[in-house]
Amino acid sequence: ADGLELLTVAASGGEPRRTGVSTLVHRDLLALSPRRNRLALTAGSGRETWEGKRIAILDLDTMALRYLTDESVSALDPAWSPDGRRIAFVEAPAAPLANLGLRKIWVAVAADASPPKQTTTDERYRDELPQWSARGTHLLFCRMDAGGSGTLWLMGAGGENPTQVSGPLRLEDGPAGYYGYVDWRRAFDWFRGPRA
Repeated sequence: ADGLELLTVAASGGEPRRTGVSTLVHRDLLALSPRRNRLALTAGSGRETWEGKRIAILDLDTMALRYLTDESVSALDPAWSPDGRRIAFVEAPAAPLANLGLRKIWVAVAADASPPKQTTTDERYRDELPQWSARGTHLLFCRMDAGGSGTLWLMGAGGENPTQVSGPLRLEDGPAGYYGYVDWRRAFDWFRGPRA
């Protein structure tokens, strides 16, 4: 429940390699790059998702780790753009539990040291689980209002024209989820098709 150290092993087999990074075991907290041998991940131990979580990029060849977010925030749900250049994720000020309602979608340029940019700003909602469209022009994401009702939204990759596309969603874990983690993928599926 408090996370495990991440290990890697070659697809052809061999001995596991230690990364020195702890993460929670939810599948949407890890994302392989579509273009290079890199992994975006939610780094940090402890079951509480509202503190001690940072977005990092792990180079799977060298095991070099670079953080995209700092310790003053709690960030999760990394997702690579189809071209492997950008990473969308969720961020809010770290601790306390009440800060869950401040979660917003941010986008960072993976190879750049410039600060990430916030793409959602509506204070009526908590935003989570950004997912890129096949061409990288849009982001599908989940929203929760103050009453705990979940909905699905679509917007341009820079935050343009957020539009509700579905909802309400049935959230099995309730608004607080498991220590702030809501398994949104149990409420919807999205087929993106081939990139044209």
